[in-house]
Amino acid sequence: MIKEVRTRSSIAAGSILCLLLALTAVTFAASGERVTSKQLSALIAAVRAETTVREQIDAAQKVAYLVKDSDLGNVDEATLHDLASLLDTSNDGVRFWVAGALGYFGGRAMFSVPKLLEILPEVDCQELRGLNSAPAIRLALERIGATPPPRNCDSRSKSSEGV
Repeated sequence: MIKEVRTRSSIAAGSILCLLLALTAVTFAASGERVTSKQLSALIAAVRAETTVREQIDAAQKVAYLVKDSDLGNVDEATLHDLASLLDTSNDGVRFWVAGALGYFGGRAMFSVPKLLEILPEVDCQELRGLNSAPAIRLALERIGATPPPRNCDSRSKSSEGV
């Protein structure tokens, strides 16, 4: 019973965070602004250069704000792949914002689907005090044009219990 309540509250919290992400990004991004590879590369470099977890997350958030509702036609494929490489971090806050940013590229980010699908089971059923990247990954997959798999927390908990 307690586990079910925690799972429901985690899902609700994730949904709320996605809504807040969307509303906040709308506030900070200029609609239709043209983003260049140089601008995006500078922010990607900032994410890598930061030394604390919080600073890395803040820098990744700036990446998502930059690309939200922007004209991304001038961002080259190498820069887009560089952005996706930030998913290799263990910092789930960075992965949250990077997944969100990749989703804004739509089908151009299709190459990132395998990595997003690799991360999703790791974070999908975690019971955390805060939120995780699962809701952002699911939204990014949809925006990219891939169907996110269903949450499957029951089989993970049973296998970890040795059932």
